[in-house]
Amino acid sequence: MKNTTKIFALFMLLSIASSVFAFSQKIDKTHPKYEQIEANLLEGLKIGNFGLKLDVIYRLGEVRSARAVNPLIKVLRTDKDERLRIVAALALMKINTERSIYMVKRVAIFGNNDKVRKMCKKFYNAHVIQQINKFGESDNYRYASLIE
Repeated sequence: MKNTTKIFALFMLLSIASSVFAFSQKIDKTHPKYEQIEANLLEGLKIGNFGLKLDVIYRLGEVRSARAVNPLIKVLRTDKDERLRIVAALALMKINTERSIYMVKRVAIFGNNDKVRKMCKKFYNAHVIQQINKFGESDNYRYASLIE
């Protein structure tokens, strides 16, 4: 049984390492191995190693994996380590779907951890300012959706 576990762990590490080395290039949905990279990263979320999990969460944001939204929301809302929760919030903002932005905003308002709540506010406010600059809204509504 121990050998099987070791072999599985080694296989997972090699799979994730191959995805990590693939990041020397810009990875987007047109990349030929995007689905394989995304699947390896999603599997990496299940591993208990803190450093590996932190890296996987960050890289899921970098590849803008829509399939990762629900697992990242789970990390953001329930993980005990605030560092993982903050990186999950950043990854969700990079993925930039309606649901991911909404969940970061909800944690920014109602989060139970001060540090995570403050970082989510910063991420969300930066997103709002970016949207204002992008669409050139009038000054009357400039900061209407910022969280204070």
